[in-house]
Amino acid sequence: LSVGCAHMQLPAYPPGNDSSTRLLQGSGKIAVEPFSAAPGIRDQGLSVRGSPVDGAADGRFSTYVHDALVSELDTAHRFDSASPVRISGELTRNTLDGSGVSKGTARVGVRFTVTRNGQPVYTRDIDVSHEWESSFIGMIAIPAAVQNYVTTVQKLLGKLISDEEFTRATTSSP
Repeated sequence: LSVGCAHMQLPAYPPGNDSSTRLLQGSGKIAVEPFSAAPGIRDQGLSVRGSPVDGAADGRFSTYVHDALVSELDTAHRFDSASPVRISGELTRNTLDGSGVSKGTARVGVRFTVTRNGQPVYTRDIDVSHEWESSFIGMIAIPAAVQNYVTTVQKLLGKLISDEEFTRATTSSP
């Protein structure tokens, strides 16, 4: 990966084994509405040591989290865009800091809402942070920050998927 002022994009999201296993235990299909960002939350334009970082292909991190959730559901054969059970999300926190010479941090928060036939059945704010070993050397620190943002999203979705109330809200029989 190039460093300096090179433009970086998050890699394709790899669904987590624990999340997939948990989703496979549930029943019923789930649709995912487009995600957005709360006012004042940086949905684009994060950077690590001067290198701009984009979320999804449209540059938005809310889209990246949306696509990651679709990937998790699809892997467990639970995604269906026509389902009456729908998840929406609003990015409430979004930080990525790879400026430290020994530690990097990321924090992602989303307000998730599940509706069934248009009626809200679940709303939860989930916020996770993640810390990793960084490096003084930019060509090591920048890719590490990008990869660890993905790990932060995995932690976020893992926390959502392991929530018993979320499981109840998204099963075929509420």
